Amino acid sequence: MNIKEIAQECGVSTATVSRVINNFPHIHKKTRQNVLAVIQKYNYTPNFFARNLSKKTVETVALIIPENFSTSSYYFMEVLKGISAEIKKTDFSLLLVSAEKDKIPKLFAEKKICGAIFLAPPVNTPVLKTLQKNKKFFVLINAKYKNSPRIDINNVQATQEILTHLYNLGHRKIAIVMGVKNSLNAIERLKTYKKFLLTKNLPLKKHWILQGNFQLETTYAVVKKLFSSKTETPTAIFAENDLMAAGVLKALAELKIPVPEKVSVAGFDNINISPYLNPPLTTVNQPFEKMGQMAMKIMLSFLNKEKLNREIILPHQIIIRQSTGKANE
Repeated sequence: MNIKEIAQECGVSTATVSRVINNFPHIHKKTRQNVLAVIQKYNYTPNFFARNLSKKTVETVALIIPENFSTSSYYFMEVLKGISAEIKKTDFSLLLVSAEKDKIPKLFAEKKICGAIFLAPPVNTPVLKTLQKNKKFFVLINAKYKNSPRIDINNVQATQEILTHLYNLGHRKIAIVMGVKNSLNAIERLKTYKKFLLTKNLPLKKHWILQGNFQLETTYAVVKKLFSSKTETPTAIFAENDLMAAGVLKALAELKIPVPEKVSVAGFDNINISPYLNPPLTTVNQPFEKMGQMAMKIMLSFLNKEKLNREIILPHQIIIRQSTGKANE
């Protein structure tokens, strides 16, 4: 099914179908509904690549997400919102692509995309080396690769601040739930945690470094196992993201361990559910929407041959809520 066949079935011109697809105003409501119904009926997807070829220019930017990444997550939706806010001001299109092997270089080679925005790619992702070698332009969010343009917050400073908050409440036994091992943010936060404990002469216990993989369910299981064992337990837990912090709270609630009276819990990200957890979660706010916005601005600066800002470190904020309190040792 192509645009011409859609137009024939609807009894309208191909130009009208195109205007409906691109959400142009001043189209009769009934006509718009009819066209959209036929599009849905045949599961028609507009061919942006063909449009690029007909214009003899490439006007599609790819947003690259890691494999097995949840596109329904708050993180992704906020970043996408920021990117969309900028790209809709232009004639460029956005293509969502999973970071499968050789897929991105192929899209560049076939002139289907003119640039790529990578969302939190794993450390040492091979495709970044390939793209840089071939002089293909890309922007990184929550990641770092040589001198490539990037958007992030200062993870070291933010982690130090949230740990200092726990320390100032009297906590000397602090555990950490870490994210995936090949995430730059997870690595930086874990390194900062270890350095902080060393600086403050606090105990660094291997069984207090828990692997949560940025997942609620995994974190719930490891925290429940820790507090159900006969080993010494911490009075505070720092989770490297809020989803894992939610897993911590669920495990402690089931074990009838009160938060923050017995154990304080802090997270990272300030996602939409964080104020509604029980108790509301102390966390670090990351401006995800702004990250998407700034990544797209860098991309557009490159495409418009304007001066580039190679690195943007956005401000974070410590959000103190009821999940942290004075240590009760």
